[in-house]
Order: sequence, then C-alpha cells, then structure tokens
Amino acid sequence: MKFAAAIVGLLLLASPARAEVDTPTLDSCKRVTADAERLKCYDKAATSVPSPKPSDEAEMGEAGWWIILGSIDIGRDNNITAETGRKREIVERAAAKCGYQAFNDFSMKFKGMASGYNVVVLGPYRSKSAAGNILESVRRCVPDAYVRQTEFAGE
Repeated sequence: MKFAAAIVGLLLLASPARAEVDTPTLDSCKRVTADAERLKCYDKAATSVPSPKPSDEAEMGEAGWWIILGSIDIGRDNNITAETGRKREIVERAAAKCGYQAFNDFSMKFKGMASGYNVVVLGPYRSKSAAGNILESVRRCVPDAYVRQTEFAGE
C-alpha cells in the first residue's frame, strides 16, 4: 500500500503544472478574432525574459524607422476612452515583458500616418536593419508588430 501511494505521489510531482498547460502559444493567439482578447492572449503567451535594449536610436523629431506595436482606433475626434486605454496598456505590458518601454501618441503626429488612431510604438531607429533587429526580438511578445519609416512631429 505504501508503495502504491509513493508511485501516485511521484506521478503527481512529475505531471506538468496546470498553468503551463493553460498558457497559449503565439500562434494560437493569432486565431483570436476580438482585438482585446487577442491582446490579452499575447500578454499571457509572451515570455518575461528581457531582451537587450536598442543602442541605435535616432533623435526624436528626425525621420527614422519606427516599430508599430499597435494602432488603436479612436475615431476622427481622437476620443480616448477607458476601453482604448485598456487596449493600449495591454500592448505596452506585452512589450515590457520583452524588456521594451513603448510610448503612445496620436497617429496624426506621425508624418504619413492616417489620423484617428492611438499608436503604440518603439523608436525611432536610424536604420531599417536596426529596427528589424529589435522587431525580431519584440515579436516574441507582440507578434503583429511591424516596421515603418516616418517622422514624429512631437508635441
């Protein structure tokens, strides 16, 4: 009887933790259709291992390469609501899990971007390859991120 109890105890210790089984993969998150739920899924799936910080940053106000982590529709009136604020925070937290501090602003402040969005970004970077290196790293936490060349007008 003690032998059977010992075997059961060992099997329980050897089985994977429930949290590991419930952790989504980045690929499974891509199939989630609702924006807020997909961002929550990415937040859960993202690893917490920090990546190296970029050293090839351009100066604010000059043209450069930006990593767009998220574009949140706020309408023509640039209306930031509690819901759009939550979406922004989810994207920023996901980037932070990869060791990056994102910032956000109105899309109209970026040359050539459509107005009516709150964009969450990293950058600017001096070259497309420098931005590409960071993009590769940050996509572990924000798989839909992409690179775009633009200029930030600032305040």
